[in-house]
Amino acid sequence: MKHVSKKQISSLILLGAMTLFGCNKVQMEEIDTSIGVFGAPEPPDTGFVRDSCANATQKSLTKAYNFAKPTYTCEWEKNGNLARENEYFQARIEDEKFLELEPGAVICDVQLSFNEQEFLYDDHFLLTFNNSVIASSYNFSGQLESRHGLLEYNWSNIAGMYWDKEQEGVFCAPTGECTWPDTDTAGHINMSYSSELFKRLMAVDLGRTKHALKFVSIGDNDDEDCEHSDVKFNLTVKYVVVK
Repeated sequence: MKHVSKKQISSLILLGAMTLFGCNKVQMEEIDTSIGVFGAPEPPDTGFVRDSCANATQKSLTKAYNFAKPTYTCEWEKNGNLARENEYFQARIEDEKFLELEPGAVICDVQLSFNEQEFLYDDHFLLTFNNSVIASSYNFSGQLESRHGLLEYNWSNIAGMYWDKEQEGVFCAPTGECTWPDTDTAGHINMSYSSELFKRLMAVDLGRTKHALKFVSIGDNDDEDCEHSDVKFNLTVKYVVVK
């Protein structure tokens, strides 16, 4: 059998990840392939969701959300947070919002429309949908487990990890296009995804009608850490009801 080097294997992994995920080429090239990229692809069977969305009349619902600026900063050594330590992920603030649909609802598409606003976070953040990471300002693929090709948020896997500046960037879930500023820098935010992402997430748990969005801000040691500006957006969900 022909010998395959570790470098060749890493290149194959990176090529597959670039096909799977919606980060741009520059961002993907900056990631150290030795820790992987968002885990292995394990897509669920989306056939039922696709058929339901294609064959039933779709409904549409739009709701306004705001992950408001926290009234406090990192609470060190509380609720699973650690003590201050420079350049380590030691503490976080989590804010969760919900989208409730009627029984039998099957999500076909979700669109996020962000208001014109200056987005600022300190030091890093994640955004999850039903606990799957759909956006993050840091490459957590070496710490978080993959489920159906998406990272699953778990603070205990992140707490105490070293802050490697080489792993900062714009990390967007599959089929997504995302932009936001660097850490501790004001700028505009945008996130958009194709319907395929949410069909996949729906297929993971077909009986679910209460869906969760969670914004997590993370800090290392400063008094201002875990702060972020208001994150206001409209969420439009298209869905069908299966009896």
